Amino acid sequence: MRTHGRFGARGFTLIEVVVALLLLEILLLGALVTLHLATAHVRRARVFESAVWDAAAWADSVAAGGSAVAADRAWGWLSVSGDAVEARDSTGALLLRIGMPPGAAP
Repeated sequence: MRTHGRFGARGFTLIEVVVALLLLEILLLGALVTLHLATAHVRRARVFESAVWDAAAWADSVAAGGSAVAADRAWGWLSVSGDAVEARDSTGALLLRIGMPPGAAP
């Protein structure tokens, strides 16, 4: 803040206001990027949680004496490959892989 003129008026210069607005803009952009990343992580966590619940239900149905292939058809996005069950998201990325213990019969 400076005093200008003969009356001693106080106020901010145009440069000070522009710098303050630029700093505010940088802070707001940082907050928006953080919010966007947090939203993406929450969305991915929800998909992962759903995959875990579906895999648990698949494992329960197999443990109860059901067929692994029939259980695979019941849970659309789970796939049985050898001794493991895998869950993939809509892009095909692997979310979860659960392997059967050696010697366990599915």
